[in-house]
Amino acid sequence: MISLTVASRLKDLPVCTVEFAMPILDAKRWSWEDEAAMARRALVLALVAFGWLCAERSARAGIFEVYGQVNAGGGFGRGNAAAPSKDFFEAVQGAAVGGELGIEVMFIDLFVDHDEFFTDRIKGSWTQFMIGFDADFPMDDEHTTQGTVGVDAGLGVGTLQSSLFSEPPPPISRKGATAELRLQGDRLLGKYAAIGLDLRLGWHYLFDQDKAINAPDAFSQGIHLFGGLAFKVHFGIN
Repeated sequence: MISLTVASRLKDLPVCTVEFAMPILDAKRWSWEDEAAMARRALVLALVAFGWLCAERSARAGIFEVYGQVNAGGGFGRGNAAAPSKDFFEAVQGAAVGGELGIEVMFIDLFVDHDEFFTDRIKGSWTQFMIGFDADFPMDDEHTTQGTVGVDAGLGVGTLQSSLFSEPPPPISRKGATAELRLQGDRLLGKYAAIGLDLRLGWHYLFDQDKAINAPDAFSQGIHLFGGLAFKVHFGIN
C-alpha cells in the first residue's frame, strides 16, 4: 500500500490522504507493462499533491517569467518495441547533457528541452516541445532551498545522431507524444539563479520514421527517466 498525505498551510484546505494498493509482483514476470502501471500510479499521486500545492501558491504566483537551464546527467527508457527494433530511449540511453528554455505565465509553462546522449560516442538526441503546470514551495525556514513539482505533456522528436554537431543535420528517427512528472530541488543563488537536482519520470508513444505506419514494429510506448544536475536562471514580473 502506498499512502500520500498532502497538508496545506491554507486554513480552508483540509489535509488530503490518498492510498493505492500496489500488487506484489513476481520478479520473473516483471515487464515494462508493470513498470508503466507503477509509473501511472505515481503520476496520479503527484497530480493530487500538485493540486494542493497550486491552491496554496495561487496567492503568490508570478505573472510572467522567462527561464533557462543547462543540465548534465543521464537517461534511459524501456518500451514495447517489437524485435529486432528497440525503444528509442533504450537505444540512446547513457550520459546526457542538454538545456531548457521556457516561459511561465501564472502556472502555465511553455518550454523546449534538448538533450544529447553519449557513451564513448554521441548516440542520439531528443528534443521536446512541452506545455505544463508546476508549483514550488520552500524546503527550509530560511527559504534558501526550493522544491518544484510539475506535470508536462507535449510532442518530441529523436535522432540517432547528434542534431547539433552532425553535418548535414540527421533525419528524425522517432517522433510522438510524451508526458512527464517533473521533480526539482534547488539551492537558490540570489534572486535570479539556482543550482540543484532535476528528475523527470515520463511516458512516451513514438513512431519509427523508417517503418511503414502499419508495420508491427512501427511504434513503441514505454517509460523513460532523466536525471541530473541543473543550473538555472530566471527573470520575471510578480
